[in-house]
Amino acid sequence: MDEKQTQRLSKKELELLRATFGKDDVALYALRDFLFQFTDVVPKHIHDVIAVLYKIILPELDKDIPINLQKDGFSHLNAISQVLPDVAYLHIEARDIVLEYLEQAMFLLDGGSIETIKLKDLREKGDKDSRQRLVDLLAYQYLTNAYLDNCLNEISMKANYKEETEEEKKAKIKKDSSK
Repeated sequence: MDEKQTQRLSKKELELLRATFGKDDVALYALRDFLFQFTDVVPKHIHDVIAVLYKIILPELDKDIPINLQKDGFSHLNAISQVLPDVAYLHIEARDIVLEYLEQAMFLLDGGSIETIKLKDLREKGDKDSRQRLVDLLAYQYLTNAYLDNCLNEISMKANYKEETEEEKKAKIKKDSSK
């Protein structure tokens, strides 16, 4: 962790993101296509930034993360405390599938060769009973309605963030104080 670090990523990790994804959207779209299983082609230069992607896509609790920024794969299950236990358990099972899917995707990005969960299969009826169909659809919804896009947006924002220079900071303060 950098001294006075205020976010989950260090300055070095942010530089890696900028070098890989900050030039244009080609690398980001290649990552998106891979995560959504539109392609099985691993994006170029992804190995240089794989540890950073783990922190964004599949975060874990970590002693090197600043206070109030800890999160992991179960951090987004706040709503289950407001539903009946049987319903909550369906969401937990769906989250288990989401985490397995993300672990699989990261393993493949890192050069592994396993694939067990197909995103499209989560939405298909197949020969599933109604309970399994609901769990699979919840997992599909978690992944496609927000989670993967939120990760990609975070990568894009961090890769394209421009740090203000000292002169820009001073000019901004001067402008604000003259109001």
